[in-house]
Amino acid sequence: MANEFDHLPQAETDSKLLTFKEILFKYISNLPLFFFSLGVALIVAWAYLRWSTPLFTVSSSMIVKVENTTNIKGSDKFSSIFNPTDKINTEDEIDLMRSKEFLKRVVDSLHLNSSYVEHGKVRSSEIYKQTPFYVEAVNIADSNRGYSFNIQLAGPNSFVMNKETKSRQFYSNIELGGSVFRVIPNPGIEDAAGRKYTFYWSPSKSVAGGIAGRLGIAQKSRSSSVLNLSLTTENVDKGIDILNQVMEEYGRYNVEDKSRISENSLRFISDRLGDLEKDLGIVETNLQDFKKRNQFLDLEDQSQMYLNNMNQSEEELRKQEMQIMVLDLLDNYIKDRKNAYNLTPTTLGIADPTLTQLVSEYNQLILKRENELRVSREGSLVIKEIEQSIEKTRTSMIENLKNIRQSYVLSKNELQQRTRSVRTEMFALPEKESQIREIKRQQLIKNELYTFLLQKREETGIQLASTVSNSKIFSEAEGGWMPIFPKKRSAYMLAVFFGLLIPVIIVLIRDLMNDRVTTKADIVKYTKMPVIGELGHNDKAQTLVVVKNSRTILAEQFRIIRSNLQPILKKDRTPVILVTSSFSGEGKSFAATNLAASIALTGKRTVILEFDLRKPKVVSGLGLQRAFGITHYVIGKISLEELPIKVPDIDNLFVIACGPTPPNPSEMLLEPKVKELFEFCRDNFDAVIIDTAPVGLVSDAMTLSQFADCTLFVIRQRYTFKKQLQMLEDLYQQKKFPAVSMLVNDIKVEGYNSYYGYGGYGYGYGYGYGYGYGYYDNDPSKNKWYNKVLQFIGIK
Repeated sequence: MANEFDHLPQAETDSKLLTFKEILFKYISNLPLFFFSLGVALIVAWAYLRWSTPLFTVSSSMIVKVENTTNIKGSDKFSSIFNPTDKINTEDEIDLMRSKEFLKRVVDSLHLNSSYVEHGKVRSSEIYKQTPFYVEAVNIADSNRGYSFNIQLAGPNSFVMNKETKSRQFYSNIELGGSVFRVIPNPGIEDAAGRKYTFYWSPSKSVAGGIAGRLGIAQKSRSSSVLNLSLTTENVDKGIDILNQVMEEYGRYNVEDKSRISENSLRFISDRLGDLEKDLGIVETNLQDFKKRNQFLDLEDQSQMYLNNMNQSEEELRKQEMQIMVLDLLDNYIKDRKNAYNLTPTTLGIADPTLTQLVSEYNQLILKRENELRVSREGSLVIKEIEQSIEKTRTSMIENLKNIRQSYVLSKNELQQRTRSVRTEMFALPEKESQIREIKRQQLIKNELYTFLLQKREETGIQLASTVSNSKIFSEAEGGWMPIFPKKRSAYMLAVFFGLLIPVIIVLIRDLMNDRVTTKADIVKYTKMPVIGELGHNDKAQTLVVVKNSRTILAEQFRIIRSNLQPILKKDRTPVILVTSSFSGEGKSFAATNLAASIALTGKRTVILEFDLRKPKVVSGLGLQRAFGITHYVIGKISLEELPIKVPDIDNLFVIACGPTPPNPSEMLLEPKVKELFEFCRDNFDAVIIDTAPVGLVSDAMTLSQFADCTLFVIRQRYTFKKQLQMLEDLYQQKKFPAVSMLVNDIKVEGYNSYYGYGGYGYGYGYGYGYGYGYYDNDPSKNKWYNKVLQFIGIK
């Protein structure tokens, strides 16, 4: 059988993307959500800025120079050993300044162990050098743990500690964990009564670690010796003091480090001078004793000739022996295990470049070990590696000294051999002259060595006194008074961003989670049934909206549906229209009632059969009293002529009630009397409207479909599930109902989730002859200000 509604437009399966206007309207329809979210986000941002503790940046810069550690330029061969040149590694210096051990010096210098926090009405903030009191740490029992307590000033002479009820006097001792503290007032404390503070005492290492985490040090450029220092702090004044003290402590530390070499050299020279003074005293004593004991006479006239020959040989021999003594001094010093990790001050004139280099490397390794011991434990892998290098270098120095001494001994032997040959020629000289020359030669050697060490002691003392730091403050610390955190602009920009993003996400999630029929595109996607009409929302309490002379949009929509039913209504036989739905609540009784009323207004006698035997709503919706109905007729209590009930105020409209709910509604519909009822209606009425039970719940509609000429499936926008459309499509494809079409009820044509998309048009709205065009009776509730604004800007 051909479908009488084939002339209606079929749903197209092609889907199209939302236009920009539709997307814009989709979100504009949710403007209240956007305004609310944006307002909440801005309030949160304001509260965050109001309650957050601001952070500031303090910055400074310094120059780390590379220069010789002394201003004395020695001309002798071993001046480089006394006055070594430090090659500064900038990265090592940065690590040093950021180390906890170094920053502990800053903490101790500025007394940063103690900190004070003032509690205001809005937030708490750290106070630095401006507290009306200060806390003196009389005794710290455990310097590795922290202490804290609350203070509320009660007056100029007392305060309340923690939650105590009794106040304490200033200068009284406070015992806390074995430690003793004392609160001492500052001038002006009388103006601070009632203020609340918290005092914190923290270990130096803990405070230094906190500073290290906030301290930034970087080179201005790779080739520059300028270091830029920065510190993030809650208190600008405190940050300025910390940075300035960091630079000052680095300069002081640098001077101390370089002075240690000179101090060690002074100790070494002083010890050797003491030994030489004793040796010289012994030589002088021996010389005096020899002269007295042997009554020595001057025999120069007799030996002048030999002396001239021996002078040159003896001078060279003396130099060689002095060198050998110096080598012995150095060798004994280096071999002494007590000096294993002491600096070796000099080669004392040994003109050997290899020895000079080894001594310089040895001293640098000793200094490196001492620096590493400040940050590492003895016995650690780093210390062991340095100690191995020290031992290797010390062994090389001993071997080198041994080789040098052997060469000097060979030279000495050659000189002695030459001297002996000269002495052989002097055998005629008195033995006393030879002995006294030996004594004088020993005396001269020791005098020269003594004078040399005196000179080096003076030079080293001048070097120690003139030692200066390799660093120089380039610019003192300065603080910015604009906080770097939180940033007002960024906070408000993030608030606006999330204030707009969250509603967008909510709308998207709401769309994704929506499993109900919302737009016409949903119908197009799930079914090919023709749509015979669309109904708007009924804001009124009464069910019957189609009455005589009614010009509302809803009434006109029913008239459009009536026009689309003309192929059925114009048949020679009385048409029977079956109205059903997929499940309860979709408005089929409302649609059936008003469709019947619209047909009755054309002068056709129309009857509504209330065949929803389980949940009848037609009679109650029309405001009629329930009387006898279909159930009574089937069981034989009344006749057919008694069934129709005239609907008041509507000409030609009748209703046949269902009667009481039978125990077996589905079986009752199979009774022969039901067929007789339809024959009676066809003979006595011009149109029959059947309001039956939902097709998705019971089989009543299928049973009654044999008496119908066409079927209207009622679905409800934003109520009917999409999966229900699939069920209706299956029934449509299987042709289990005659002349099937779809009626969409309760459509929303404006704003979010509108039936025609966002700002579209549809059946029953006259393509513009809708709200505000004077074609229908306007509903005052529709004339909202926002509708006029949307119309003005062209969205509606």
